[in-house]
Amino acid sequence: MSSEPRPHVPASTAAVLAGIEVANRHPGLQLDKFSAGGTQAENQSFALDAVCRTRGYPELLVDLRRRRAGVLASLGVTCLRVATTGPLTLHLSRASALENAGICLHPLYGFVYLPASGLKGMARAWAETAWKSAQPEAAQAQRQIDEVFGTGGTADSAAGRVVFHDAWPETWPKLVRDLLNNHHRDYYQAGKPPGDWESPIPVSFLAIGAGVTFDAPLSPRRPDDAPLLDLARGWLLSAFCHRGAGAKTNAGYGAFRPVEGSPPPLPAPAGERFVATLELVTPGFFAGAAQDGSDCDLRPASLRGQLRWWWRAMFAGHLDLAALRSREAQVWGDTTRGGAVRVTVTAQGAGKVVLFNKKAEVPGGGRHQRSGGKPVTQGLWYASYGMDDGANHRHYIRPGAKWSVELTARPTGRAGLAPAQALAEARAALWLLCHFGGVGSKSRKGFGSFADIEVPGIDSLQACLDLAASVAGAAAVRTQGEPSLTLAGEAALEAEWPLAANTTWQQAIDNAGAALAAFVRGVQPKAKRGALGMPRKGQERSNLPQRHAAPYCLHVGRRGDGTQVLRFLGFPAARLPDAATSREVLSHLRDALAQSFGSMPQSGPVGRSGPAGFPCKGRHLGEPVTVLRQDGDTFFISDAYGDTEFVPVDEVEFD
Repeated sequence: MSSEPRPHVPASTAAVLAGIEVANRHPGLQLDKFSAGGTQAENQSFALDAVCRTRGYPELLVDLRRRRAGVLASLGVTCLRVATTGPLTLHLSRASALENAGICLHPLYGFVYLPASGLKGMARAWAETAWKSAQPEAAQAQRQIDEVFGTGGTADSAAGRVVFHDAWPETWPKLVRDLLNNHHRDYYQAGKPPGDWESPIPVSFLAIGAGVTFDAPLSPRRPDDAPLLDLARGWLLSAFCHRGAGAKTNAGYGAFRPVEGSPPPLPAPAGERFVATLELVTPGFFAGAAQDGSDCDLRPASLRGQLRWWWRAMFAGHLDLAALRSREAQVWGDTTRGGAVRVTVTAQGAGKVVLFNKKAEVPGGGRHQRSGGKPVTQGLWYASYGMDDGANHRHYIRPGAKWSVELTARPTGRAGLAPAQALAEARAALWLLCHFGGVGSKSRKGFGSFADIEVPGIDSLQACLDLAASVAGAAAVRTQGEPSLTLAGEAALEAEWPLAANTTWQQAIDNAGAALAAFVRGVQPKAKRGALGMPRKGQERSNLPQRHAAPYCLHVGRRGDGTQVLRFLGFPAARLPDAATSREVLSHLRDALAQSFGSMPQSGPVGRSGPAGFPCKGRHLGEPVTVLRQDGDTFFISDAYGDTEFVPVDEVEFD
């Protein structure tokens, strides 16, 4: 729709609303009463954007917290202060005119808060499923749990001796419209094979971001119950840090950390954990619903979606469709149950977000390459198609940005999947992502690539396939769908080429994009181009699907020893247009890339050298840079984020 729909209220009410700016409306009323009804595909984004535009009443919250503090102090409370480390959403399905898009707003004042009933449930779940199992005396542990939370349903029913209060934010949280994309609806809902030809289905909902601090007070029911507060506080803090609060916790939402001190350790009965640092090697076109740079960050839901994709690629050659769906649900969850693995992402510092400018990023200052005297699309432009074209001008986060990623596998109560096994499969998927793939738009063209990570027991594609085979057994039947790492291995479509020292990401992607573009132009007949995820408009479609992602991944990575590499991984696809053609075209593409990168020029001095030769350290406009070479009266420099550009010689000072 092109304009905001009218809410379903009487005409007289609508007339009053028309005179009140959205920013000055009550957030709860705007969400529940003044939002036009509709499904995710219809009016929902308009309605949620309007709720996000409400300013709320920050000054009122200051006064309310002061008055509340006086009341709580008289009750002898202990207060737990925790802060969000990522997005938080809760009460998505609360009664409103919208479809699974609500959030828990205070019924009187309209700010986001955490209800006491939910906090008590979180703490009890942790106490009974994680803490109790680690205690030497189970009966005594259960008595302590009953004392804190109470008992019910028997003649000896009793109220809990600790009172949980609502958790209020310290400052008014800013609402944002968040977004998830279901890329495989037919696989999850219709039981069809998973593939890269389905169109994503966006789902919008409300959330708040990282860095919001909440106070969660607990008080004794009677003065002599005060000794139980520390026990209850510890359970609640562990639940916040290791399980999360609200909805979509396994997708990284609702992750918290204590404001003071460190998170409590994860006891063995609570599950297994793996922590890795992801470092961006090439720009990441990350974005959520805003598309304006404000949410250009590695989102846990996006990372989890990629991990599921690589997990399926790893197991697709070893499990039939029914077994694949069942196993995936156990590890990652589905609409009927939560999975064993939780993914959380914490930024290590603020990454620098800038608008993508393809002309400024092209090595050589934007000059086109030429073939036979005719201009040809620059390789970097070809690889980044759509990121800086017309009205579509995307932001990216610069290379060098880092995130701490935590994978936690918990017991699910279902036989056959221990937390250690679920974590092993998730770690292998993360290794594959960091070795061959990427996150965000154009990730199959080299953007959004991460440096290599170390995963115990996983150091090759074959190790990942061996893990899948150990789960499936020798008699497994293959899934009829793509992509499949097994088929990629059988067709020898895995390749890697070291890059020259000091190669920039622009040079690597530009060279790969140029080789790819030249190869595509040479594929004849044109119908065979469909094997590369095409056809484009005007080309023969034959029996090809209307949409298909590229059946290969280009990855600009960095090994543990610092060597930069370009990796290629192809996925033969029976639908593009048949298995034989797919293997043939992808094999030729692999050979074309090998030829191109085998002759890639080394980075080095051009023209006169600097004081210490090239590369050498210096400063441009006060910022540290590395001067890679000189072209006439300009230096080609690389800054601390790995970005490069041409600058005048007289603007550089050498260290």
